[in-house]
Amino acid sequence: MLRGNLSFTPSRTSLSLCREMLPDQAREVAAAEGLVLVPSSSRETGFKGVAKHRGGYKVQSRDNRKLRHLGVFTTPEEAALCYARYIGAERAAAEAAQARGEGPQPLSADEVKEAATAEGLELVPSLTNESGFKGVYKSYGKYAVKVKENGVGIHLGTFATPEEAALCYARRAGAERAAAEAAQARGEGPRPLTADEARAAAATEGLELVPSSSGETGFKCVVNDRGNFRVSFYINGKQRRLGVFSTPEEAALCYARCAGAERAAAEAAQARGEGPQPLTADEARAAAAAEGLVLVPSSSGETGFRGVFKNSGKYRAALKCSGKQRNLGSFATPEEAALYYARHIGAERAAAEAAQARGEGPQPLTADEARVAAAAEGLELVPSSSNETGFKGVAEHYGRYQGQIWENGKRRYVGSFATPEEAALCYARHIGAERAAAEAATARVERPRPLTADEARAAAAAEGLELVPSSSNETGFKAVCNRSGRYTTETWENGKKRHLGAFATPEEAALCYARHVRDLIDGWLIPGSRPAHRPSPRAPVPAPPTRSEVEQAEALRCWHLLLTAMRDDRRKQQGSPSSSPAATTEHASRKRLAVAVAFAEVVLQGAVTLQPQLTPESGDDPGAARCVICLEALDLSAASSRGEAACGHTPCCGNYYHKRCLSQWLQGSWQSDNDPLPIERLEKKCPTCRREQLVARTLVPGPCPQRLCK
Repeated sequence: MLRGNLSFTPSRTSLSLCREMLPDQAREVAAAEGLVLVPSSSRETGFKGVAKHRGGYKVQSRDNRKLRHLGVFTTPEEAALCYARYIGAERAAAEAAQARGEGPQPLSADEVKEAATAEGLELVPSLTNESGFKGVYKSYGKYAVKVKENGVGIHLGTFATPEEAALCYARRAGAERAAAEAAQARGEGPRPLTADEARAAAATEGLELVPSSSGETGFKCVVNDRGNFRVSFYINGKQRRLGVFSTPEEAALCYARCAGAERAAAEAAQARGEGPQPLTADEARAAAAAEGLVLVPSSSGETGFRGVFKNSGKYRAALKCSGKQRNLGSFATPEEAALYYARHIGAERAAAEAAQARGEGPQPLTADEARVAAAAEGLELVPSSSNETGFKGVAEHYGRYQGQIWENGKRRYVGSFATPEEAALCYARHIGAERAAAEAATARVERPRPLTADEARAAAAAEGLELVPSSSNETGFKAVCNRSGRYTTETWENGKKRHLGAFATPEEAALCYARHVRDLIDGWLIPGSRPAHRPSPRAPVPAPPTRSEVEQAEALRCWHLLLTAMRDDRRKQQGSPSSSPAATTEHASRKRLAVAVAFAEVVLQGAVTLQPQLTPESGDDPGAARCVICLEALDLSAASSRGEAACGHTPCCGNYYHKRCLSQWLQGSWQSDNDPLPIERLEKKCPTCRREQLVARTLVPGPCPQRLCK
């Protein structure tokens, strides 16, 4: 039976695994679908992509160097079938042939050289690499191939010999690049240029090397890198590495070629002081007046202008666009930076911002004015009891109030205001009158008052629920976690965490969890007696008992012993107040471990029914029904949906349970904190047939086993 969540597309797989498959059945299904199960001599499961996992077999596949989980199955053959379905018939057949030694064999060194010659390729040697070839590295006894493209390393594959790996590298690089790299490795390639040769080449090409007084190499964008000279170039805010050279002049020549003759000449003139000179404060103001612009002042900025910041002795102009800061340039004076800021935003916006900064623009609205404006526009300010500002979508930020809204999973800022009411007005304008009214109505709905510890315990007693304690959990209750002063409880549904709620007290959180388990059992347990037995028209002749059936019967006998021990322990604990609950639970835990080992040795192929078997002659006597967990007799005629007498049978195996017993089982209330076999491993299954009935109904109570809140 499939126990994991399938993470691949149903079109490539057959999701008909509603029940467990035997090894022979899995092989028959694979043959019918034209698939081959891929063997593996190195894995203990015997199949590629299949590994043991907590008593089952998990399937994984690597796509683009990322591990993808496909599911967990009962048998390795069923898991191998899932793997073959995922990769497809062609790839499965190729991998199976390769595993059997029938696929393409690794090439020898001579065969690789012949193949490279036939394809017009040249293997690139390397004196510094232990493999002897460029881009080839040892990896777990084999040879991996990597190539760098646009500064990103790409893994090409793993091979048996370094020559075959070098052939793969040459094929990826291409004949021209491979030949150039091989010639350079042999010392036959282009010789590094000296300083004079680089300057002569620049003059021949009409280029100018861009000097730099601040760089130790003397050239712009050229840095010393371990004795060599590395050159980088910025394109659209991203750094692009151009190469490493022997001399700074050759690196500067590479930069000039990438920048182009016009830009290189302009940058060189500016570096020599021959380009446009920085504007003084008066010149910047005169230029702004001539262009009809206004420099936007700022009383809070140390530069005195909006959008202008000090940066290493200069002044940087920056602008925020869609919540992201955009750098406009670096200037010698703050006035010149402010002029560039004004040019970028335009005359109209610059005038409006300058007027607002001088106090001549629209004044901030007071709380009453914002409410009056909202009423005039037919809007409603959306309140919030959980927000310290008192309004939804409003957050305090350095003494002001920001309006923000979430769109398509991203937060968008709508402005900064002096009062929270004005920010809330902006929020309401942005979302519209209809949505604002709906959110305000939802926020005004009176929430129930949080329960105190005593009230939560009283409510649990009135509803017949039990709050499951835990001595190892700091909250004192199972499945309850302390989150920043609040108490949360969570469940897992289809492999995803579901938040049930956050509460003021741990008792109320434990009550919510107990209610959730009760509702789960109400939707799972079928009240009343089991349906009548209807034998098939042609019942097969029963075969003689096999060894597995004998082992199964022995395991069932051990299971009955376990249930009897748990019942006796419970009665002793209830009847003897002086007895130690820890010692009693430890006694049951030891027996539970022994029975678990017995069950682990038996492969159950179908549902295990612990009640008397139904036959046409005997029928099902409702008076003989007993709860599988506590072994007490059940009165099915007086069964109710609530209370101590609430009971029913499961749809998977048909066994009878008290609702309270099944609830305690799923929550693990009979478990010791030091139990060597925690019930969390079993809580997703039916207590008797071990089928994942709860998973099939998409609800899994309790915390995740990997992140258990203890």
